[in-house]
Amino acid sequence: MSNENIKVDFLRFNLQFIDKSKIQEVADYLSKKYSCNSVFIDQKKTYSLIEKPRFSCKAKFLTSHTKYWIGTRLEFSHASKFYQMIKENPLNWDFDNTNLGRIDLY
Repeated sequence: MSNENIKVDFLRFNLQFIDKSKIQEVADYLSKKYSCNSVFIDQKKTYSLIEKPRFSCKAKFLTSHTKYWIGTRLEFSHASKFYQMIKENPLNWDFDNTNLGRIDLY
């Protein structure tokens, strides 16, 4: 399969931190570089981090506190559009131990 034909349905990154200032830093980066709105979900409460009337995608930050992993999941509501944007303009962030958590293709 050529990467030109890949259609992304769902995209998640695992961020190895739960610090709200770092989460806001990532939200600011995504807003500036990709016009993403962002929300933060913690214990079933949703907080808006970035909300612009015109946006290209929506990022959702969800913190996870389990005995196996403590970190933040970063998911995208418009994953196919975000994937196209990062193909053209790659992610360039400096967060150690960040990895691709899940990608669903269709």
